[in-house]
Amino acid sequence: GGDCLAFSQRFPDCKVDDISLLGNGVCNGGNYSTAECDFDIKDCLGFNQRFPGCVVDIPLKIGNGICNRGAYNTAECEFDGGDCDEFNQKYPECIDEGNNSFMGFTWMSGYKGLKCTADLQGFSDTSALALTLQKPNCIFGVNCTEWLSENYPDCQVSYPPFIADGVCQGGDFSGNTPECGYEGGDCVEFNMNFPNCTVNRSFMISDGSCDGGGHNTEECGYDGGDCMEFNMKYPNCDVEFPVKIGNNHCDVGLYNTPECGYDGGDCDAFNKYPNCIVSNPHWIGDGKCNGGSYNKPECGFDDGDCSGRDSQYSICQGLGRVVSFNIGNGVCDGGFYNIPECFYDGGDCRDFNKMYPNCKARYPKYVGDGFCNIGSYNVPECGFDGGDCYKFNTMYPNCNVSNPSLVGDSNCDGGTYNTPECGFDGGDCLICSSDNENCLSNDAVLFIDGEKRDTKSSKRESQTNAISQMIASIISIIASLVILWMIFRSHEKLSSIFHRLLLMLSVSDIISSIALGLSTIPISSEYKDIIWNAQGNDTTCEMQGFFIFIGSMAAPLYNCSLCWYYVFVVVFQKKDDFI
Repeated sequence: GGDCLAFSQRFPDCKVDDISLLGNGVCNGGNYSTAECDFDIKDCLGFNQRFPGCVVDIPLKIGNGICNRGAYNTAECEFDGGDCDEFNQKYPECIDEGNNSFMGFTWMSGYKGLKCTADLQGFSDTSALALTLQKPNCIFGVNCTEWLSENYPDCQVSYPPFIADGVCQGGDFSGNTPECGYEGGDCVEFNMNFPNCTVNRSFMISDGSCDGGGHNTEECGYDGGDCMEFNMKYPNCDVEFPVKIGNNHCDVGLYNTPECGYDGGDCDAFNKYPNCIVSNPHWIGDGKCNGGSYNKPECGFDDGDCSGRDSQYSICQGLGRVVSFNIGNGVCDGGFYNIPECFYDGGDCRDFNKMYPNCKARYPKYVGDGFCNIGSYNVPECGFDGGDCYKFNTMYPNCNVSNPSLVGDSNCDGGTYNTPECGFDGGDCLICSSDNENCLSNDAVLFIDGEKRDTKSSKRESQTNAISQMIASIISIIASLVILWMIFRSHEKLSSIFHRLLLMLSVSDIISSIALGLSTIPISSEYKDIIWNAQGNDTTCEMQGFFIFIGSMAAPLYNCSLCWYYVFVVVFQKKDDFI
């Protein structure tokens, strides 16, 4: 209905999949947050100020409590807003190699090797080499069933490559049983050292990092000795991931308890505010003002990060509907930003409110942006869209369309645009070109090859040309058929090169003549008002063009071959055997 045309006029270089997401109050990443799209029509200005070098597809994932990999887990994005601090500390050399998953475990998918021991695949360069040497036809699940049945006929496992891969996987699914040769010998030493340890991911035992849960038990030698120091320091601290303790990242729950030394001291700053309840405690006092529940007296106004100018918005942030970095960013945001508790968007909306005190437009930034917006924008209270709709309202007071900017844009739009109330689309539909289907009436004016014509004369001329073309094609087809009849009636038939060349020349002519003889019939019926007998569609039109091209190209080639035939026969007096 013209929505996309108006958008392309406003943002000619903005290439996004869904234009309805632009300026919807939520920062969308990727191509939306570009200068060509006015940084998601200013929705991403606050995010870009908070994370200036962070380029991600979904900015809302930053700081959502889940470690997102790839571009999110970078210094520019503050390692996913702090969500990946724990993972990065535990596996500092772990490299993301892509979107791979194994046996349904996708939370760490794409991270391979012993440097990423949390990944259940657990392959290092050395183990992969051992796997190749021992099982040349059983690499990552290929032909493993045959290899397994030959070496361990009674072994039943869900993932055969674990057997004899150089790493003791352990657990219920690995094959650490007599029938599987204790994982093909991988777990023999482990079983001798820890005969009663039955944890999954046995390779994490004695890996230099204290792992909690079943690993940190007497049966498993307190994670193969990795947890001895931790247990001495925090004897009553029972957490799943001991490595979180003292990693400079405040973790709540069981970690932030006296038994665990208040997360090894990581939560000392946060604990200054016992009534502070937030989803990311490590954001408290990180040097940047965070909105919402962070910027409240209970949290010391983000431990002083929001002191000064931002502290005055504590009530505003308590509403839980706004983001601090959108306040006072130079853009008037509507809704809950433009209220007294938020000091009218940190002063951004003061001029707007002074000029349009009763304007209830959802996005004040659209008012006076140079484009006429309808609805609640084009009303007296909003100054008729900040003056953008003055000209439209004056010229077409009774024109009711969804995109006024399309009226008078030099392109004829149909429907309610092409009505007297809208000046026949601002005059765009009074003088048409042949590709404007919305204004093709019997008395419309056309410009064809620069010549002014009406649709009646154009249709009449196309009829004359089409009939002439049909007659010429029929004559050509008849002549070619006569030639074919003569060839097959002759004594030589196709044994002569001359006859064979004539045969293909005639066939080529028949193909092109049939296509040409259809004349205007295959042309799209959309043009029936200016082209006589147009009954087809785009596909039939393309098919006609294809056969015309084939026949028109083949006929001259065979004609040329016939000429060379005469040269050899007449000039050089050669016979068919030579040719």
